Amino acid sequence: EAAPNGRAYFFEWSPDGQRIVFGVQPRPARIQILPNYSGRFVSARQFQRTVAGDDAAGPVLYTVSSRGGKPVRLGEASGPEWSPDSRSILAHHVSADRKKDSFLIFDAATGKPRTLFQNTDPKWVAQAFWMWSPDGREVALTSDRDGFLHLYRIPAAGGQPVQITKGPWELDTERFGFNP
Repeated sequence: EAAPNGRAYFFEWSPDGQRIVFGVQPRPARIQILPNYSGRFVSARQFQRTVAGDDAAGPVLYTVSSRGGKPVRLGEASGPEWSPDSRSILAHHVSADRKKDSFLIFDAATGKPRTLFQNTDPKWVAQAFWMWSPDGREVALTSDRDGFLHLYRIPAAGGQPVQITKGPWELDTERFGFNP
């Protein structure tokens, strides 16, 4: 891919200030016509959009040097979080049918991804939240793998998740998921 093609919808500096991660929502392939009936003559302009039944293209993440240059494509994912050392980006990808989600760690310089953790569900996966530990050695994330949405931690290098919260209740993601 030569350059991002779509609408950039966010960007964030790395903690060391050397790189920027940004997301691009790809442009839909379908061309629609929007007639304008006001005035003396009908005019029409074309615009790109998706409609029901089209393939849903998810956002694509990129990094670029803060001094400029060619962007590095990371892949389809959302909610990027820089590691404290600025070398990795934690992000989340949900399948189009919402039955599988993946927590991915991308190398910020090369774009190479690795899967840290996956959830699957025959009906749908719950809305997830994720963050790095302050030292970057672990990741906290949410999962409903036990039937309730709870908090887990997992080594950033990989391994088995450890459940932190338990019980027949769920995290209040309205408050948990966002920094105040």
